[in-house]
Amino acid sequence: TAASSPGNNPVGLLLVLTSELCEAGRLVLTQNLLCNHKLSVLEGQFFLAPLSSASLLLMAAATELPRAYLSAPRASDGSGPLSALSAVPRLLLLASLLGVLVNYLGYMVIQEAGSLTLKVLEMLRNIGLVCYGALVMGEELSFNEYVGYGISLLGFIAYSTIKAHRIKKAAAEVENDELAEENSAHTTKLLPLKDEERPLN
Repeated sequence: TAASSPGNNPVGLLLVLTSELCEAGRLVLTQNLLCNHKLSVLEGQFFLAPLSSASLLLMAAATELPRAYLSAPRASDGSGPLSALSAVPRLLLLASLLGVLVNYLGYMVIQEAGSLTLKVLEMLRNIGLVCYGALVMGEELSFNEYVGYGISLLGFIAYSTIKAHRIKKAAAEVENDELAEENSAHTTKLLPLKDEERPLN
């Protein structure tokens, strides 16, 4: 979509790529903590959420706060540019609670299925939002956007197929191992006893 955007900016593209690399590293490290070091979802949130919040607050204070508060013109009634936030406290609270829920569910998915599965589900969610905007909200999509989201959807289908095949193969291997153990135990019971193993009369 960047090729068809009128505001094509190399700096913006670099920021997006850097963000994706940081996101990939975060997911891999989170999976390492939750799976290899056996941290629970609650423990992961307890240790990682404060650091994430502090990082976001520092970045927002450096980049967003001057533009949102110091540089914005004040209204004629004397209210500041951030006064709109106090007008929708319920929506802010709901958005915060949903954010916490998303974080917990994301950690659960990482713990049970892995970080790659979470990333694929996020991609599918984005495709759903785009389809909703196009079909319900009437937003227009360019040809490049159709191609890009189509490729993403094909990637999701391929991943799901490969994942299902691996799960089926692993289940079949476990079933074969259990069957082999049962046959081995049954064969051992049918073998005749050696002379030294026979009970003395």
